[in-house]
Amino acid sequence: MKGSIFKTLETGYHADNLSHGQEMRKRIIEAGIHLFHKHGIEQAKLSEIAKKAGVSRTNINHHFGDRDGLFMACVNYVREAFQIYAVQALDEEVDNKARIQRYVFNTLSWGVHRPKLLSFWILFFYSCSHDEKMRKQNTYLVDMGTERIGLMLKDLVGEAAVEKARLLQNMIIGLMIANITEERSLDEAYINHQVSICIKALEI
Repeated sequence: MKGSIFKTLETGYHADNLSHGQEMRKRIIEAGIHLFHKHGIEQAKLSEIAKKAGVSRTNINHHFGDRDGLFMACVNYVREAFQIYAVQALDEEVDNKARIQRYVFNTLSWGVHRPKLLSFWILFFYSCSHDEKMRKQNTYLVDMGTERIGLMLKDLVGEAAVEKARLLQNMIIGLMIANITEERSLDEAYINHQVSICIKALEI
């Protein structure tokens, strides 16, 4: 069960002891996230990203191809950062309801504590509305998330697991966007309140 629920995209950039090449690519990706977030996909310039990362534009072209290739690498980097945060300590919970609660709490907490990464993720959502390649990538990522949540829900709701997993995903996304776009006191008590709303909607 753990092999399916806790799997990530495994880009490797969040591991310790990165090689020189991995460190350089990580710097490029993090610079890309910053400047894509600041200027948007079309307005972000590879030359500025290269300067911020301390590399040449040729390095970016060599490792990521074009701007779209770098943007997709940024998407995968952010997604893995989110996954690592969301699934931490799930194996410490004794049952799947507790795991679901922890998963929702971790996910919402990630958005609160990583607002720039969440803002970048919202930019990715926007790109999915008009870019077929991005939309296909998001569909793959959503399906992976549905599988993870569905496995935790299966013994709680049976055949309704996939439907409930989709519902939970949509609720989480809505709450994350609300948390970053509304003036709220986003303390632990408030996040726990949001978790309780999600659990109540699942009827588990």
